[in-house]
Amino acid sequence: MTQDDRVRIVLAHFRLWDPKVSGTAPARDGGLRLLDAEGAPRWRIIPGDRPEAEFWSAIRNRGTRQVRKTAGALLLRRDLTPAETEALWRREDALDPQRAVALFALAAGEAAADEALRRPDFLILGTMKGGTTSLYDHICRHPRVAARRPKEIHYFSLRRDLGEDWYRGFFAGKRPGELTGEASPSYFDIPRPDIPARIRAMAPRAHLFAILADPARRAVSEYYHNLRIARNAAPDSDFIRPQDVLTAERARADLAAGASYLRTGFYETRLPLWREDLDAGRMTILTQRALKADPVAVTQQAWAALGLSPVPLGPDKLRVLNRNSYPAPDAGLQEFLSDLYAGTVAAMQRDYGVTL
Repeated sequence: MTQDDRVRIVLAHFRLWDPKVSGTAPARDGGLRLLDAEGAPRWRIIPGDRPEAEFWSAIRNRGTRQVRKTAGALLLRRDLTPAETEALWRREDALDPQRAVALFALAAGEAAADEALRRPDFLILGTMKGGTTSLYDHICRHPRVAARRPKEIHYFSLRRDLGEDWYRGFFAGKRPGELTGEASPSYFDIPRPDIPARIRAMAPRAHLFAILADPARRAVSEYYHNLRIARNAAPDSDFIRPQDVLTAERARADLAAGASYLRTGFYETRLPLWREDLDAGRMTILTQRALKADPVAVTQQAWAALGLSPVPLGPDKLRVLNRNSYPAPDAGLQEFLSDLYAGTVAAMQRDYGVTL
């Protein structure tokens, strides 16, 4: 790894800790100055043997592993929001997916020598807009679970071409006795048999969670979520124009065109791909309804599936994440979606004992 790469990693972490940092410059003593947008110094990383010099000394002439570990220790000094981390991930991943792993591998601990450690212990498969972000956050509240960001990697579905070492890099800092995982809704939402097969081959002991929402509500949420992404709009911005409002007529046309926001809600067509995991007890189906009604109980259920002992957890600690406000569906759209998913709701209750 070049010195430019080292400085890039340091700068990325400092920007998360201090958003006013926007650039670097060499210091006369051989260290590094971190500058704001006007070029004024905000921090100086000092070389030498003094305690404050540890950070710069650690990254000079070191490899990616040590840079990640040291920069990650700094990163842990600030509680990042998922939005902040996901924004950084998208930027770095677009520039260089291999280098991005150095920023987003687990921050603490040496790289695991045991290959068995460099893999996930649990996977939240989906569904999109079903509560995956909240469930991941809640599971990571356990002291034995190491939270990692970004929560979505999509390796088994969309990023397979980057290679197994790339994926394992995200879990490189996991300690013995520690659990960690990821949450990629595409694993469930893309109905391909090779996805569960790949997961079983690489992480045969990982526990799988599918968290499912009322399919009608989920479809409306994903429709507006996709619209917000297309407009590159902030979550709390007013980006919906009158002509954008989802109606029954628009939904019928979208269904005929095969729109994924509608097809994803047919859960009964996707779950048979995971029958082997369900039958073996490696997979748990949860619901957004239950997560909202009793987040503590659902979190404890997920911990139990991972073999974790319960710990005290107040409901005030469990926030609903990625909650957005969209126009309420009118009566026509409600009727269309209710009819569309009536078979799904009945099948989930009949075949899986799941009330959506």
